[in-house]
Amino acid sequence: MSNPDICFDGVQLYAGAQAAVKELNDLQTVPGVTFELEYIPAATVSAENATSSVFATVASDWYSSAALAQADAGFPVVGPRSLGDNVGVDSSYHVLSVRQPLSSESLMVLHNALNSELARSTAFVIVTRPLMNYSTFVSALANLSLPAPLEIALGSSPLDATSVLNDWNAGDPNNGNYVPTCGVFFTTQPDAAGILDAMYADPRFNMSEMRFYVVGPAAEGVWNSSSAGTAPFTQLRSVTSFPDPASGVNPLSRRYQSALSAWLAVANMSALPADMTSRPLIRAPTYAGLEGYVGVRLVGETMSLMGSLNQTLFLDAVYRHRYLFLNDAMLGPFSDGCLIDSDIAMPCSCNVGMRTVQLAMFSSTSGRTQHLPYDSSYDPNSVKLTEPVEECSLQLSNLKFPLPFALWYDKVQVAMKAMSYHYNADTRHAATYMPSIMQQGLNESLLKFENRLYATRRPIAIIGDQFRHVHHHIVNLYVSPTTEYMDTDLQPATEFSRYTWLMKPFLAELVHTVALYVADYYATRSPPVIFVVSDNASLCSH
Repeated sequence: MSNPDICFDGVQLYAGAQAAVKELNDLQTVPGVTFELEYIPAATVSAENATSSVFATVASDWYSSAALAQADAGFPVVGPRSLGDNVGVDSSYHVLSVRQPLSSESLMVLHNALNSELARSTAFVIVTRPLMNYSTFVSALANLSLPAPLEIALGSSPLDATSVLNDWNAGDPNNGNYVPTCGVFFTTQPDAAGILDAMYADPRFNMSEMRFYVVGPAAEGVWNSSSAGTAPFTQLRSVTSFPDPASGVNPLSRRYQSALSAWLAVANMSALPADMTSRPLIRAPTYAGLEGYVGVRLVGETMSLMGSLNQTLFLDAVYRHRYLFLNDAMLGPFSDGCLIDSDIAMPCSCNVGMRTVQLAMFSSTSGRTQHLPYDSSYDPNSVKLTEPVEECSLQLSNLKFPLPFALWYDKVQVAMKAMSYHYNADTRHAATYMPSIMQQGLNESLLKFENRLYATRRPIAIIGDQFRHVHHHIVNLYVSPTTEYMDTDLQPATEFSRYTWLMKPFLAELVHTVALYVADYYATRSPPVIFVVSDNASLCSH
């Protein structure tokens, strides 16, 4: 909490954790035990490692979590926000993560960017700070045979948004110097907000045709610029491991809402720690609040299953029970060893609770993280993934690489989507209506437009009348919206000629077909007299 970048989420984490503490005590979840939550400033975390009165730490922020994960002080570290994956128990037995690690967030970003009909990006910019690990994202692109991302490294210097945008607009020299359509921020929140705010005012960028993602600490806080409000963040998405905290249906969310209301009703706001007053405490459900609530409940519900209570037995109980259900939400399996001769699969080493990753957006009114509502324009599988039980965190093998079709007919998209969703569960045949995310530029030739389409979207097939001929290895199903009067002019054959298929006959072909039919019909009869009438005499000459 000593870093201002993380103060807002820290306050909400605290509120959610205190709500869970009150609930555990009110329900006497562990008979004879009273739970207390003491706020420890980040600057004193190291000193607290030696304090015997600490049973466990809960909901530590990004910076405190790093220190706690490295120092095994004999007490559990529950629900940390860790900059490292820490998904194995060999080195992190005492660390019990609630949320999925940053590697899972990176892969979910890639999954959505590749599969979302509203994004469909294969050309990326990554904006980085030294503390953030983005190796999973880069290696995943390489494994999918996609271009490496254009990296804009901020280093340790203050943000220079103008320089970042200049580098971005210059394009990727390793991908034809085309401007990447998707940006992923492995930075702090002020970095990402400052860059997007500046981009919104820069006429060189059409943000409506772009998509942006924030990972880890970059997703913190409230997104609201002083000059343009929340408008620069319309296309921004984050990744969460938690259900919608404001849901009126999800049992865990409703339980959290009730606990938060009960705590707010009796909390003495004037007695809050000073750090908890540095940012607004939102009197409504938040993702950070739900995260803090789940972390404390994990401790309390596990202790309710134990006979004797101490820190070692607590960790043993977590790994022995493997699963913990908080209402209808499953945490685990937690595992510290491989199963032998078992009928079920389970990871040999795992200390991660939530097994789902899904996208979230930012409210256009409050600027806070909110649930991404279902929209018929996208496949719900592109915004939410649940790992198989044998996996501890999201893996590249869990992603589905799309077979993207670039459509220029919006009516075709409906049928293509139905086939993708319902008949191709294992192979994603995705249909994207390209005019919604990619327009031909002013004075941009068709060839240059095709090159840009290939460099940034990589479709395997094009359906429509946008390109009469293609110059890349793309199946081009040319479908004219009208019947043309004359056959197309013959073109010199090229290595790409066979990729374009004309899907609608020309008028001359139709006339030829009719003539052949008439000739066959009257072959054994006396020749008829046929009159051809046209308002335009020139048509009859062809």
